[in-house]
Amino acid sequence: MKKILKPLLVAAAFTSAPIAVSAQDWTPPGPITMMIGFAAGGGADTQARLISQGIEAKYGWKILPQQLDGNSGLSLAAELAKAPADGTAIGMVVSETLTYSSHAAGNDALMLDKFTPLATTASFELGLVSMANGAFDTWDKVTEAAGSGTQIRFGTASDRQADVAYLFGKAAGIDFNIVPVKGGAGVMNGLRGGDLDLGWVAGAQSKAVQDGEMVNIASGIATPLKDRPMRPSSPTWAAPS
Repeated sequence: MKKILKPLLVAAAFTSAPIAVSAQDWTPPGPITMMIGFAAGGGADTQARLISQGIEAKYGWKILPQQLDGNSGLSLAAELAKAPADGTAIGMVVSETLTYSSHAAGNDALMLDKFTPLATTASFELGLVSMANGAFDTWDKVTEAAGSGTQIRFGTASDRQADVAYLFGKAAGIDFNIVPVKGGAGVMNGLRGGDLDLGWVAGAQSKAVQDGEMVNIASGIATPLKDRPMRPSSPTWAAPS
């Protein structure tokens, strides 16, 4: 959890019969609802829909994508928990939904052990992103502005990201104005529109960074980011467990 965010395919916990049946012989008793815990049109949403198409093509099963984002994925988890444990409902959420967010919410019914993990579909690196060639495009500029009393608006897309932003600011001696938004796309739109100064983004910034529109000014994981460029003064910092 320190190093990567993982989109995770999960199902309501199987109870009896499906476990006894070979996966090669199993067929769903009806159409499968694919709940998608990400904003429409984003990379994770596209990935979920491509997976749905791939399952249909390979097995001939009918997959019905259903958008169910919000509340750090817990809205999806709550619906999936109520679904029959027969394989007709699956969902894609980020791994922190069933680990960090469910614990933070104090909801035992939505924790990982109440679901059947099916597959990890990808992993994304967390970067602290700002607009390139702007007022906050290096960590030195951030600390200098904060030291002069400038309020820095920090976009976050989940409860975990907000908590990490708070801990990051505490460690750096900066009182960030933490602004919750909807998804990594919301952070990037806020940066483009001038409503945010910087924010956590987990992968969606890659093209913008490569195109020179945005820059990673810090790594939210324990190692340098693969996305380049990162400014020379960029720190690497990971939240404690």
